[in-house]
Amino acid sequence: MNIVDRDAKVIWDYMLMHQELRPADAILVFGSNDTRVAERAADLYLQHYAPLIIFSGKSGKNSTLGRPEADMFAEIAIARGVPEDHILREDQATNTGENIALTRKLLAEKDLDLKTFIIVQKPYMERRTYATVKKQWPEIDFAVTSPQLSFEEYPDTAHHADKDRFISVMVGDLRRIKEYPTLGFQIPQDIPDEVWRACQDLEKAGYTKHALMQSCKKVHFVGIGGIGMSALAQMLAHDGAVVTGSDREESPVTEMLEEEGIHVVVGQAAGNVPTDAELVVYSDAVPADNPERAEAARRGIIMREYRPFSSVRNSFTARLPDGTILDFDGMPDLPGRELWWFNNKSVFKRRFRTLGLPVPHGGAAATASRARELLKASDKDLLAASKEAFFFSVMASRARLMKFF
Repeated sequence: MNIVDRDAKVIWDYMLMHQELRPADAILVFGSNDTRVAERAADLYLQHYAPLIIFSGKSGKNSTLGRPEADMFAEIAIARGVPEDHILREDQATNTGENIALTRKLLAEKDLDLKTFIIVQKPYMERRTYATVKKQWPEIDFAVTSPQLSFEEYPDTAHHADKDRFISVMVGDLRRIKEYPTLGFQIPQDIPDEVWRACQDLEKAGYTKHALMQSCKKVHFVGIGGIGMSALAQMLAHDGAVVTGSDREESPVTEMLEEEGIHVVVGQAAGNVPTDAELVVYSDAVPADNPERAEAARRGIIMREYRPFSSVRNSFTARLPDGTILDFDGMPDLPGRELWWFNNKSVFKRRFRTLGLPVPHGGAAATASRARELLKASDKDLLAASKEAFFFSVMASRARLMKFF
């Protein structure tokens, strides 16, 4: 076994909960690309572990099924012999928090008071699922299980389980197990030293495609002058990270960043990347041969590409990782200074009207587009308005920020 496989198997073994299964009120299945999860759930039903299966899932950010995971999984279960009238489908969830929140909503609508569950998930997501459900649905009794496969058996391109990808996801999930309790998403869990060393070794080997932004405290942005990039940089700096950046030319945005204490270098060169940088974020406009990207790759620094946000559900609505829906016209009382922007829609609109500008409508893309136009002006009031615009754009996609794209 090579070094990568050895380290990955250490994390794999830690992720498996090996919980004893007992008869339950229902089998709850979290959707994914891996249809073997649906097969495992169907087999448990046929073994009389529960009289009902609930499939939850629309599509995650890496979904390749082309339609709601709940529907695909239900069809697999029916084909294996599960009666259709013993299946419930929740087809809107796009992450674990939503799986929980929207399943609870579905059960309430159907007046079902279920107390015990068997939750079925991918093998390497057992522990994270356990920690999330314990935090966000503490009143139920449950056990987590998964397809009964070894580390060596699991990779299978027919089931969308590419080895390099799932190793990156495991590494990212382990980071989340460490960091998410402080954000209120999961219960804390002990991580053995051997497991954490394996995680760090795999990150150094480049398995960082599922990396968590919050775990990096020294971040360098390549192309920091863009609307979204500058907003992310400010939010990280406000949260305590040491942030630096570079851009091809000076602009009102780079001047504003400097005023807020974020050091920006005009021009791009390998020497701009700080010696202690833990993460380099680059915009989708920065080519692969950019000297700062090349330097980060040479030094083995975690790199992430920034892409425009796109998780807005309608004009002024967004969904947080825990399933909470944020709406300008019905804003729940949640903590966080960023939510001020949602509570001040009228201020945001009034600023545009005062300046004689059309009020932007639509989601994050339209708002960011308007902000880009405003940034061409030098007037400080225009810059302030554009700053509100790109903060709105970021907050409208808060779920992607928290999960780091």
